[in-house]
Amino acid sequence: MKKEMKTTRQYVLCLLSAAFAVLSVSCQREMEEVAVPQLTAEENSIAFKITGTGALTKAPVQAVKTLIPLEGDEEGYTFSLEETVTDLNAAGVFTKGKPATTQNVGTLYGSFYAFAYNTAGTEQALEGATFNLNGELWEHSYHKNPWEKADPLKFYMWMPAAADGSMKGVEGAVTPNSSGGLTFSYTSPVSTDGKSDAVAQEDILFSSVSLAKDEYDATKGADITFQHALTGVKFTISNDNTIDTKTYITKVVIKGMKNSGTCTVTPTTGTHSSATSSVWTPGETTATFTQEYAKSNVISGTGYPALNDADTTMTFWVIPQELSDTVSLEITFHLEKGTAVGEDIVRTVNLGTQLNNPTWTAGQLHTFSLKGKEVVVHIEDEISSAGVKQNVEITNNGNVDCFIRAAIIGNWADPDGNAVFGYTDFTDGSYEEIEPWSVDTAINDNEFTNLALSDRNWERGTDGYFYYKVAVPSGGQTTALFDTYTPSATPPEYKVAGKPVAVHFVMEIAVQAIEAKSGQTYSAAWAATN
Repeated sequence: MKKEMKTTRQYVLCLLSAAFAVLSVSCQREMEEVAVPQLTAEENSIAFKITGTGALTKAPVQAVKTLIPLEGDEEGYTFSLEETVTDLNAAGVFTKGKPATTQNVGTLYGSFYAFAYNTAGTEQALEGATFNLNGELWEHSYHKNPWEKADPLKFYMWMPAAADGSMKGVEGAVTPNSSGGLTFSYTSPVSTDGKSDAVAQEDILFSSVSLAKDEYDATKGADITFQHALTGVKFTISNDNTIDTKTYITKVVIKGMKNSGTCTVTPTTGTHSSATSSVWTPGETTATFTQEYAKSNVISGTGYPALNDADTTMTFWVIPQELSDTVSLEITFHLEKGTAVGEDIVRTVNLGTQLNNPTWTAGQLHTFSLKGKEVVVHIEDEISSAGVKQNVEITNNGNVDCFIRAAIIGNWADPDGNAVFGYTDFTDGSYEEIEPWSVDTAINDNEFTNLALSDRNWERGTDGYFYYKVAVPSGGQTTALFDTYTPSATPPEYKVAGKPVAVHFVMEIAVQAIEAKSGQTYSAAWAATN
């Protein structure tokens, strides 16, 4: 440093007149006597590592779904609106419904903004600064010793943010409060064209951490976890209803949402603890939010089929709130069958009264999907190590309530699994039939335990089917059709080209299901299908 000063000073002397030479040299000597302490880059930098985000493939934590029936179209095609609630904070840091990890948050947001106070929150110790990704750490180098005014330091950080720390929708400054958290006022942004409000809105994430100098390792950085302050709302804008029919949502309008309020972000206590909760006090004003979609916005991918656009900008981010009965969702969509495009269909639902839980909290992502009515069932059973079939239960995987019936079918099968009913005896050329398996014979031989118990809502019909007497809701499951089945009969003799071949018993449960309409009994519903 001294050498640099001498060189610079000598260069200045060359430019000055002789009259000022003595003065310049005097100043030079005076400066040489002053020691200026310098910090290394490592000493004056602070680094963080974003943790708690999970892998990109980590499954979101989903709550119970809501299914809202909608009025059908002129051709009688009926629809349902399905809401799935995902806890983004529990699943890891997500943004726009897309996972944000230490590796990709730089792509999504570029950086985050932070400033530091003393632990009491009464005096700012470090000015606000932007932290950028360097390898796996997010770093900022200060022009002075960061621990000069306070130790420990309490850092507050948020993203996305401009270079000055401002955020879209946030009014004024984000400031520490007396409880050690952050407080800010917010108004939901809207678009200038009134057609792309979701694009105008951004997810907001906060974190905080206390750092003591003697516990901080600059080479590793301090772990931080970001939490979401808003509620996300997004739409599956395309669905395959049948092989040749698709539904496309072209416009959504959310009316009556509270659009402004005050938020307090409260961190957990202790060193290296990050912000964990956001408490909102919504204001009284409401707004209408609109987003239009095109077919080109559809994106499909693992875990996010047929959602909105590829860069995930079409998610609404709204103030967490209790939805009143004046909050509605208007959906415009149409059907496409092959190359034919149907007329626009507009349906409205009351979110405040028709959702299972109208309380929307910070960090939730509400995904709405438009579906045609689907009756889909799945059968589950177990085979014990001894070959005993047991615990046969049937699940309604469709999106409407349904009635279920089942038929029990049994056959003897060859080693390749092909059913056998007889064979030709090569000794005399005769055809030997194999006695077919009968459920009645199996019942008489006590091969079933607890088959079709009435107190389990099962009943056998005169047509041989076993009927479940109550409607099974979407996502629901029947009780067990039977507890166990153990074949008692000795496998019959079976020959191929005159040589004995071993056979084994195969049981299949054939299941049928139909929609259960309101107030309808199972017997009336099945009778209507004949």
